[in-house]
Amino acid sequence: MTFRFLLLIVGFLVLAGSAVQAKEPWEYSPYQIKVWTIISGHPSFDASAQEQLNQYLEDRAWSAVGSVWKLQAESAPLPLRQLGLRDIEEINLEQIKSLSPELIDEIDKLVILVVSYKNNRTEISARELDCRTRIWGPKHQRNIVQQTVVASESFELILQVFSPIGIIDKVVDLKTSVVLKAQGLIVQYNSPANLPNGHVMFPVIRRNDRTGKLREPGGIQLEEWTYLKITGEDWQGKLCNVSSGFSRPLGGRKSVRIERLAIAAKPDRPTTMLTLETKGEDPVPLEGYEIYAKDTENAEPVLIGETDYNGRIEIPYSSESMLRLLYVRSGNNLLARLPVVPGLNATMIAKVADDARRLDAEGYLYGWRDQVVDTVARRQLLARRIRKELSNGNVENADKWYQDFKELKTVDELTQEVRKAKANFQQNDRVTQARIDKLFVDAQELAGHHRDQGLANTLRDEVNAAKKAKLMQ
Repeated sequence: MTFRFLLLIVGFLVLAGSAVQAKEPWEYSPYQIKVWTIISGHPSFDASAQEQLNQYLEDRAWSAVGSVWKLQAESAPLPLRQLGLRDIEEINLEQIKSLSPELIDEIDKLVILVVSYKNNRTEISARELDCRTRIWGPKHQRNIVQQTVVASESFELILQVFSPIGIIDKVVDLKTSVVLKAQGLIVQYNSPANLPNGHVMFPVIRRNDRTGKLREPGGIQLEEWTYLKITGEDWQGKLCNVSSGFSRPLGGRKSVRIERLAIAAKPDRPTTMLTLETKGEDPVPLEGYEIYAKDTENAEPVLIGETDYNGRIEIPYSSESMLRLLYVRSGNNLLARLPVVPGLNATMIAKVADDARRLDAEGYLYGWRDQVVDTVARRQLLARRIRKELSNGNVENADKWYQDFKELKTVDELTQEVRKAKANFQQNDRVTQARIDKLFVDAQELAGHHRDQGLANTLRDEVNAAKKAKLMQ
């Protein structure tokens, strides 16, 4: 009886230990990294050389990174070899899942490393797949001449493509914190799993099913035009400021099945091509919109340029600030405020309200205001002439000028015209229509300040009184 009881105790402890191991805390869980290597193009790049490279990468990962990484390197599956040698970016997620269905649910990062010999030099390229978010990082590449540094350069390239990932806490007043994976295992500030102040992360929403696996399809959602900039750290993780083109970023209902994740941004291009187009099912490129840019500190916005006839403009990478704020202006209106990391994406598309009708309304009202000012000025000028003629006793001339005065439009008549014209400037977009409405309200208020209804009556009475006085002489 005692022996059976002891067996039960041992079994319970084993199961409990397995459960604890399975629920290893995020911040103390090392990155499980798989590196698939592809080498070809040189007589020395044989199977033995590939095995040596794989072993070097594993040994170097342990000595350089420590317990933060658990890296395993092996030769890539044969079906991927030709694709990788032709272009590493031709390898996609579906191909990987077909070759190893369970792999991406068992590891954190998959790195494809290609070493090929071309034109008397060795080309090394690498690309990372973040398995939790199913997001591919950008391709990074190095060209070297000395064969003796292939292994070390390959490892440096793996460090370059590696992007730390974290869990986003609650956002309050555009501030939050991010718990980086394996942050409790970091012993050196320059660890690849650490991120310095000023670095930028982009958020990704992952939705799981009841078993904790990714819900497919539609389980991954990128939070567009939203970024997290690291400003410091505390006992919980990295402190971040949230910059977004939306009023309530990273909102929505909380759930144990929803993970709010953030991945480190690693731009690798000199520019990002931004395209502005209208909202709706049939978008139209927006030409001639001014784009200003500034960093997230207190710098003044600087004009980059205007969108071309395709609605496009290149946003250059800034070495001073990874995160830049773009201001989209049309006329005197600020249409959008868009944070962006230039060089992170090759292209980006921003949906902006079509400002053409507002510009038409603004142009019409500029002309209308000129007409109001001109009308008021002419009425005042004629009023002075009439009174001058009356003071000189020239009643007939005064009456002649008064008849001309009556032919002029009044401010009230111009106000009626602008009220009718408003119907010609209707816009489906609610925000744009509100701006148009305000233009017309401001215009009518301006007209109200220049009403001179009493002037017409006063001049009439003065001229009639002068006529009677002359008849009585």
